[in-house]
Amino acid sequence: MMDRKNNSPKPSFRDMLHAEASIQAELLSLQQAIDKSLRRLTLHGVREYSSPVHYAIVPFSAIAASGAFCLSAGYYVQNSQADAVTAVLARKKTATDFLGAIEAMLNDRCASVGRDSTPLNGETLRVLRSFYDKLAG
Repeated sequence: MMDRKNNSPKPSFRDMLHAEASIQAELLSLQQAIDKSLRRLTLHGVREYSSPVHYAIVPFSAIAASGAFCLSAGYYVQNSQADAVTAVLARKKTATDFLGAIEAMLNDRCASVGRDSTPLNGETLRVLRSFYDKLAG
């Protein structure tokens, strides 16, 4: 089938489904790369532990050094940061929505799903900014 406007072949529905599946796979790969990058981080002075739950020992000096004086435990635990960011990105099904979600987290400095909102620390924001800059080109 030809497109009347520019005489180029129109993609078949099967081609569109294949393109959509490729995009979904790439979004999942990006989401996993962001998650992995976040889980590798630790904030200076914070000792993280994982069992069935994520927890950390956060000295007052680390709270003061954060500049945010945030008392939310999830702010200092990178696994919690990664979980929150991944929860936001997992809901995005288009490249535009995915990039928009990263931009919103950077602007709002938090990851929000429904009524649950996790403030994002500087290291998490740095990783998100790096991915955003690469993607938005």
